[in-house]
This record gives sequence, structure tokens and C-alpha cells, in this order.
Amino acid sequence: MTSISIQTAQASDAVTIAELTEELGYEASVAETERRLAEILGDDDHAVFVARLDDEVIGWVHVAGMKRLEATFFAELGGLVVKETARRHGVGRRLTEAAARWARDAGYRTLRVRSNVVRPEAPRFYESVGFSRVKDQQVFARKLSGGR
Repeated sequence: MTSISIQTAQASDAVTIAELTEELGYEASVAETERRLAEILGDDDHAVFVARLDDEVIGWVHVAGMKRLEATFFAELGGLVVKETARRHGVGRRLTEAAARWARDAGYRTLRVRSNVVRPEAPRFYESVGFSRVKDQQVFARKLSGGR
């Protein structure tokens, strides 16, 4: 996999991003992915990078600046996925490095990621690219009416 390039995502990548998102186990219609991607690409506090093998998108990463009152501001990976057939060839590492460069250039000193327990291989990957476990937590959600 020598001809892999990392580039800023384009609106035209939405179809493949949606397919890869579903491969990760999340529902992602093309229409919803197009809407989300357009909004994210228009926000300077977010970036999405894709890995291309020739002309095919084989992975993506989303990174965003997080501003919290109780903590030093940080950047966080919102999602990272590499096509199953392209895994273990350094694609995830290269996408993570692109996100880290964006975060450094945006002035953040820390890059975080949350890892779902249903993917036991993910923590090993993140540790291999320089992340350290800082806490375990539970995530709660409350549905709201009328939101996006």
C-alpha cells in the first residue's frame, strides 16, 4: 500500500465515508453523512481527513477542538475508521498523525480519543500511536425533541 495519500475530505467523499462509518458499526445514511460533513467542513474547529489508495477512500478521521470550562482545552478524535481490507498497513497511524498535526497547528497541546469497549483491538492501536489511558467512563444520552 505505497500510494496512500492523506487529504482533507471533500463533500464528494460523503458516500464512501458513510460506507466506512457503517463498517465501524454506526448507522450512516448518505444524506445524513452529506449534511454532517458539509457542516463539519465549514467549521474551523473541526477537520476531516481521508486516506486514499489511488482514487479510493479507504479511511477517515474526524478531529475537533473541545472547549470545556472545567478542563484545559483539547482536541479529540471524533471518529477513525479504516476499511477492513486496508487495516494493519499504517493507514490508521497516518490518519492519526494528520489529526495530531491539525491539533498542534490549531494550538492544542493534548489530543484525546474515546474508545468503545466493543472494539477490544482499539485501545492497543491507540496506545501504539502514543495515547495513554487516562480514565474509564460511562456515556449517557438523553433524547431531545427538535434538535439536529
